Amino acid sequence: MSDPNAPISPDTLSRTEGLQGWRQVGDALVTVLPTGEFSRGAALLPEIARVADELGHHPDVDVRYGQVVIRTTSHDVGHLTSRDVELACRITQTASDAGIQAQAPGADHG
Repeated sequence: MSDPNAPISPDTLSRTEGLQGWRQVGDALVTVLPTGEFSRGAALLPEIARVADELGHHPDVDVRYGQVVIRTTSHDVGHLTSRDVELACRITQTASDAGIQAQAPGADHG
């Protein structure tokens, strides 16, 4: 079994299914979930929290009007790990189940 605290390489990230809509920004993975309205973003938070609690790994979440910005990194080791990849993939699926497509952050997003 691999070390869950080992750094994840950019090559591994690029080959990981389920990370569509995520971008590496520094030592973190970041996505934008376009919700269209604040209340829809707020309603998504309990599901994200449930997933994070199940995995024992918690992202930074910024709920804004029309979007939710999520950032995950393994603060305890100072880099991206398989824990971040698993969390990102699960958040992508949770958002998709709610009809929200994850988008990589860019000029138009937070």
